Amino acid sequence: MGHKSGYGNANRRGVHRMIRHLLALLLLAGCASTNWRAVAVGATALDTAVTINMINHGAREQNPFMASAPPARIVAIEAAILAGIWLLSKDLEPEDQDTIWKWVAVLHLGAVAYNRR
Repeated sequence: MGHKSGYGNANRRGVHRMIRHLLALLLLAGCASTNWRAVAVGATALDTAVTINMINHGAREQNPFMASAPPARIVAIEAAILAGIWLLSKDLEPEDQDTIWKWVAVLHLGAVAYNRR
């Protein structure tokens, strides 16, 4: 996601602080939880919220599927992706489901960390 130079430093610091706290909470929940699906959904929600916040402050989305999408469509796309992952993985063994949801969480948390640079 590209950044706009007019994005205020004070606001950016506040957003970064919020993201750090939410990332820490998600990581702690992931370490203490066996429900990786919930952690992945939380990570996806955080990624979506950060993306929409950044777009609202002038950043450009680099994902071609979402580049021109309004916020409601971004939320719908992310929800559809999660629903598809759940549908395709629901009949797998619990260990395999956990592995898939861990990767979803890691990918979204990675996106959040990348976007806050």
